[in-house]
Amino acid sequence: MKKVVSIILSGFIFACFVSCSKNLTYNEILAKAESQLNNNDFSGAQKTYNLALEENALDSAVYEGLAKAEHGLGEYEKAIEYWLLAIEMNPGSKLLYFNLSDSYRAAGNTEKATAELLKAVDVFPGGYTDLF
Repeated sequence: MKKVVSIILSGFIFACFVSCSKNLTYNEILAKAESQLNNNDFSGAQKTYNLALEENALDSAVYEGLAKAEHGLGEYEKAIEYWLLAIEMNPGSKLLYFNLSDSYRAAGNTEKATAELLKAVDVFPGGYTDLF
């Protein structure tokens, strides 16, 4: 009996999450995902950013958020893929190159991590002081 109640309750919670999320505006979805990231709820942020992705696949902020969530979950290769997509959409962002470098470093690829940092310096002669 407890198992049945647990399954029903899980289904209800999932349905509510999907239903409630669909009633949110795109900006509210992004705000919720950002809040989840700030609270280290990387799994929740990942799910919420995926909802945002369904709404707008052309927003580099969504890929940036997914990269942060994947990095937080220790999924560095996935994070790298999302950073690369974000950079493709927004190649002028110094911070994206910096974060890509950090994911390469976390994945154990120090050569690519260094290359991305150097690329950021080469592309952006102002250096790292302009990153933040």
